[in-house]
Amino acid sequence: IGLRHLDTSRAVGVATADFHLREIETFLSELRVGGGGRALIVAPKSTSGPLVLGAGTDFPAELRAVVTAITERVATDPSSSQHPEGRSDGLFRDTIGGVIVDGRPLAVSGGLLWELVVMLPLADVEPMRRETVSRSTS
Repeated sequence: IGLRHLDTSRAVGVATADFHLREIETFLSELRVGGGGRALIVAPKSTSGPLVLGAGTDFPAELRAVVTAITERVATDPSSSQHPEGRSDGLFRDTIGGVIVDGRPLAVSGGLLWELVVMLPLADVEPMRRETVSRSTS
């Protein structure tokens, strides 16, 4: 990975990683959140745009559109470690296209900041909410 100075964009070095992204990709692609949700990692500072781990070929189409929206947001945000509404803690929660999206920063050695993104379709939440309401009213 080529490293550039934040202010000047001047090349300052090259970094390597001591882990295999394939193992992370496999773990995330097998991880399920609720009935139809998924988790992924977005590495926003990749040289060819954001790197997304966990959105393999079997990734649900309804969530793929959300991933596209998230990576476009990250790519156009000059400070990708900040929430689009200005929160500088890296945390965000949003609803995009009927999917609840929750993001948390992951500090990676070398000062890199990745995002752990968990997505859960609202359709998975509604039955749980109805069940909770019916229990509380009976």
